[in-house]
Amino acid sequence: MSNETKITVTKLVADGSNWVTYRDRMLWAIDSHGLSEHLTSLTIMQAYQDAGNVGILMPQMWWHLDQAAVKQLVSSSVLDTIFNTIKTGTTAKDVWDVLKKLFEGCTTLILVDLGRHLQMTRCTKEDSIREHFEQLTDLHQQLVAMDKTAPDSKYASILMGSLPPLYQPTLSAISVAAEMSSTTPTPAIVTKLTTDEYDQRTLRGGKAQDEAFATVADACQRGKKQVECFNCHKKGHVKADCWVKGGGKEGQGLRRRGGGARDRGTKGDAATGAEQAGVVICRLGLGLKAPAWAWLERAQAS
Repeated sequence: MSNETKITVTKLVADGSNWVTYRDRMLWAIDSHGLSEHLTSLTIMQAYQDAGNVGILMPQMWWHLDQAAVKQLVSSSVLDTIFNTIKTGTTAKDVWDVLKKLFEGCTTLILVDLGRHLQMTRCTKEDSIREHFEQLTDLHQQLVAMDKTAPDSKYASILMGSLPPLYQPTLSAISVAAEMSSTTPTPAIVTKLTTDEYDQRTLRGGKAQDEAFATVADACQRGKKQVECFNCHKKGHVKADCWVKGGGKEGQGLRRRGGGARDRGTKGDAATGAEQAGVVICRLGLGLKAPAWAWLERAQAS
């Protein structure tokens, strides 16, 4: 008996895939208000007779009110199509029995389907191991909720069998360790070790990608050194950046200080060499040691 029957419970889906969870939640909800006997009895229970009148309500009237509360709770948690099937029940027990008859039989088919998915789901080398294990865990928990439990050893074997050949060394290590310790691999051990291996492979893959990018950049830099100017036919720059006459930056290069025609010759050659060195240094971003820079400055000042 209960003075407060306002309770809610998870909805039962049309295909009955959540029947076991729905059934258990419904039983818990009804029992929390002391009304569970209404699902098993067709007539007024002795507890109502012993309680006597409640206010102006006699035991039979109070029992009918609680019966109506249980029936209303069940009817409000199912779809209209299901309600139309169970609404002819006179008592709460009648309604509950019809509902169980509708979905207890479907449970077997659902179990077969879930078990097949659990056994056949495979992870490829491109898939995420973590997401794969989450999917299998969800299927396993659904089976457990439907009272279909599998030994840990069998579930561990399913996990191991669902992995790609890439993880064979890890699986072999797990098997050898279990054999040496005279134990069987557990789902927790399989999940932990293989996800650790997956994380390490992911990190190594990221480093390898960075190295690949660095290699490409280095190759591009080396290729830049081999570029030949169409104006002066020297390597290390293009015509648009060429300081020689006819180039895009004609006259913008290093200049000699002082001197005239009489100074041309060896000093001019030195200045030209300094200009070329400056071009290579600026275009390629190369660093020079102090003596080399001193030579460049002396060549410019000559």
